[in-house]
Amino acid sequence: MQIVVKSRADAERENPLRVPHLIISIRDPDAPETRPLTNDSTLAVLRLAFDDLDATSVQDVPNATVAYLGRKPQLFSVDDVEAICRMLEVLRPDGVLRHDGVLVHCEAGISRSAGVAAALAAFFNGDDRPYFEARHSDGGRCYVPNRRVYRMLLIELESRASHFSRTPSTRTG
Repeated sequence: MQIVVKSRADAERENPLRVPHLIISIRDPDAPETRPLTNDSTLAVLRLAFDDLDATSVQDVPNATVAYLGRKPQLFSVDDVEAICRMLEVLRPDGVLRHDGVLVHCEAGISRSAGVAAALAAFFNGDDRPYFEARHSDGGRCYVPNRRVYRMLLIELESRASHFSRTPSTRTG
């Protein structure tokens, strides 16, 4: 499966996927909805809103973060996982996935979208290393996958393994 990670700005300008694909559009809860660029190969767009936090629960979010947000944090949730899985489970009558790719974007294209992409890559392609090990020419990391997003989504995908054709997972994260 082709998995592409973009920032919000890049996703609104460019969609490189030309195979049947899904788009997962992630934004901050208090930000306006984004308009990722679709094309003739786009099958569906899922819009999610949650903060880029890796806390176990809202109670674990530092007070300084809550003060910075100016509102109660909204964590990646079981409902978000369920929405992603429902979208991925859209099957053709022969039981094969209808899509060959997923474009995932968030504000910066570094953490939330990389967490989703890493879980999808581990589950469907058997390798999440591109999202945990990729480096820029200056040695800095390209992605810093949100571990909460990664863990919750991968655990649920693995629990639904019978719904999908895939390569066995080899996890890095």
